[in-house]
Amino acid sequence: MLECADYCGVTSGYHTNKCADAGIAWSRGAVLDVPVLDDSPYCMEDITVPVSRTADILDEIESIARRHGVKIPCFGHAGDGNVHATLLREDFDEDAWREARHRVLEELYQATYRVGGNLTGEHGIGAKRIGYLPQFVDRGQIEVMKAIKRALDPDLILNPGKVIDPGNSESAS
Repeated sequence: MLECADYCGVTSGYHTNKCADAGIAWSRGAVLDVPVLDDSPYCMEDITVPVSRTADILDEIESIARRHGVKIPCFGHAGDGNVHATLLREDFDEDAWREARHRVLEELYQATYRVGGNLTGEHGIGAKRIGYLPQFVDRGQIEVMKAIKRALDPDLILNPGKVIDPGNSESAS
């Protein structure tokens, strides 16, 4: 793994084979040190791809970043294919940032699905990604989500009208 990290240009990181060490490192913030996030507003994504396709999605992200002039540092969980692609706003004005972010996310999600991945691995769809759900998630999967929502929240009192609306058969929300 260290040879791979060196080959890919990783400049810092933390590796352990012991769960206890990883837990200590995580709690101290040693697993992730991204000071660049302090310097620019950002949009952090939570895509997940098959582990065997991690290099492919990183190549895709690099191409997307170059194409749109947006820096997209990535970090994540190499062992489970979770990639936090982080779009940096830097010097974009509000309108240009909104447009660039939309184009980049559209391409990022398309690339993610091309390599067999999903919109999110650990943070969920939420209001942030709901607009992309019908485009990238099979209708049957959405219906399963609605059934789970109805089973766990029959009175629709938990986060009403957000993400999955079991009463609406025309859309994801």
